[in-house]
Amino acid sequence: MEKLAEWGIRALEHTGVNTVWNAPRDIHTLFLLRMIRWYGYSGVSLVLAFYLTEVGIDTAIVGFYMTFFLLGDMVVSLRLTSRADSFGRARTLMLGSGIMALTGLIFATFSNPTVLLVTGIVGFITPGGGEAGPFRNVEFASIASLSTVTESSDYYTWLSLLGILTFALGSIVNGWTMTLLMKYYGWTKPEACKSVFWVQFFTSLLCLLTASQLSSRIEIAPLRPRSHALDSSGSLVSDDEDEILDSLHIVDPEGPQASSMLFGSKNFWPVIRISFFYALDSFCRSMVNDGWVSFYLIHKFAPDPSQLGLIFFTSDSLSAVFSVLGTALCKKYGPFTSLIIAHIPATVLVLFLPIPKTLVVTVVFLLMRGSFKSMDMGPKSVFVSAVVPPEELSGAIAWSNLGEAVGQGLAPPVTGFLAGMNSQWVTFVVSGLLRVSVYEVGIVLSFWAVRHELDGKTK
Repeated sequence: MEKLAEWGIRALEHTGVNTVWNAPRDIHTLFLLRMIRWYGYSGVSLVLAFYLTEVGIDTAIVGFYMTFFLLGDMVVSLRLTSRADSFGRARTLMLGSGIMALTGLIFATFSNPTVLLVTGIVGFITPGGGEAGPFRNVEFASIASLSTVTESSDYYTWLSLLGILTFALGSIVNGWTMTLLMKYYGWTKPEACKSVFWVQFFTSLLCLLTASQLSSRIEIAPLRPRSHALDSSGSLVSDDEDEILDSLHIVDPEGPQASSMLFGSKNFWPVIRISFFYALDSFCRSMVNDGWVSFYLIHKFAPDPSQLGLIFFTSDSLSAVFSVLGTALCKKYGPFTSLIIAHIPATVLVLFLPIPKTLVVTVVFLLMRGSFKSMDMGPKSVFVSAVVPPEELSGAIAWSNLGEAVGQGLAPPVTGFLAGMNSQWVTFVVSGLLRVSVYEVGIVLSFWAVRHELDGKTK
């Protein structure tokens, strides 16, 4: 019995349950904010590509619409994120929620392609299940201000897990809602699709209210924690002066500001390399994101919305549960090693998705892929934190997320073009091959020399 209790205690520690349970109130508020927002995202991700074709937009052009949505989001989000530390992180989250609510309202009330295009560019809409707006950047920077590197690994993983779980719940609820509206109330498919935009509108208003409850503790901390960084050659360096200042709790007035974009910093080029690899990974993910996979399933097997909702509910639920293993791997092996380990299974399974000829077998591969696709989220987030000191983290996160946004923006035209040519299966092959041959190999070659130092930061 004692061994069982000891095993249970270790399990709670390795999965981060203890850390999250004892987290500050602001951390819990950020979790709630992510959960509400991702519930609102879920339905939009499920039907956006299909809805745009239903209002008269050609399939190949839909990819360009999504690119413009993502590029607009990138510009607006970068603008908000780069000023978040001076404007206020809580206020930035509130402003972003307001913009997202207005976007949902316009999509719910208009069907004109031009209006939708302009609104998607200046507003926040998620084309494929990913984050939209400045929220993730600000949330990660806020969590970093409230936690150590080891704690942040747990927080990042559970932030992702809870978001994915509510996203999964939203998928099945929105899917069944659309089916009921069409079956029992005679709504057309475009009318039923509009229901998900109303969900985004109301959940965004709730996000605005939730963000208003955050305290000033999420803003820039006055103390500078111990910094470890990589120089431009990729070598690990330690700032002894930082250690002395930390031990005395003295602020260095000449230190770099948290809101800087790292120009002139010794960490600039390592961060740029990471951003490039994250951009490539994002490009590959975006080609086969939930929105495009849903589009692929609709056109190949014609499932109804309730079936789609159940498929993505199950896939995303598995993804959320298995993402907890990511934080356990990160604690045991460190962010560098766990990032590689967690990435390979999902990459390989993507290659198998276009092979089956039946919906059942395709769903089996989709669920297997779902089990692994989010395991690298925690290690991926902590990897950036391990490379730069906390006072430069906002800028590093901004660069890495800029890279991801660029990758997301480049992928939809490729997928849209191939889908219009009835060759969408090619995207799964290209995505898998690029992630193995360039992303994973590139990360290993770039940071192999300092892997032990990076991994040691979370042990």
